[in-house]
Amino acid sequence: MDCCVCLCFLQGYGQAELDSLPGRIGAQDVSDMHTATMAALEVNDMQLDPQRICVAGGSHGGFLTAHLLGQYPSLFRAGACRNPVINVPSMSMVSDITDWCIVEACGVKGCKLSNSEPEVLYNFASYDSPNTAQLAKMYNCSPIRHVQNVTAPVLMLLGAKDRRVPVSQGLEYFHTLRRVQDRLAAKVSTEMRLYPG
Repeated sequence: MDCCVCLCFLQGYGQAELDSLPGRIGAQDVSDMHTATMAALEVNDMQLDPQRICVAGGSHGGFLTAHLLGQYPSLFRAGACRNPVINVPSMSMVSDITDWCIVEACGVKGCKLSNSEPEVLYNFASYDSPNTAQLAKMYNCSPIRHVQNVTAPVLMLLGAKDRRVPVSQGLEYFHTLRRVQDRLAAKVSTEMRLYPG
């Protein structure tokens, strides 16, 4: 049978799993998705074609999609991202959920500037801007770090008025993918659909 696997990511492991993510996005969640993909292939080895696996997701699912394409380029043959989180520090400057960017990347207690400073809880009452250490941690968990590894064709689906994940996130990924030299040489397609709403 000639079947392909298309993975669309939704939350499904319950509240405890969600509570364990702050400070671990870009690693724990990506590892979970890779593990799930490999398990699906193992269980369905006679029905699924491992050479035809694509991945798709929106918002945090788009974040996972971009990570999987960059961290496991030999596994995924195509990807589609809808308003994905791509560069967490740049998103923190333009999104209406700066707190999400800091907490998800740095953890509930935030991030220390130095070993001598105590770790403090994020202040949800003031919605403070990120500090230098938090910006670095946010970048380190971002899919943009792995963009040079993406070898699969990518379709970007962007809504111009998304306030949670601003359109600038998807535009950054789209334009960066189009500049990756190996992708240019191999003529790998990167397409974008921009919707005004």
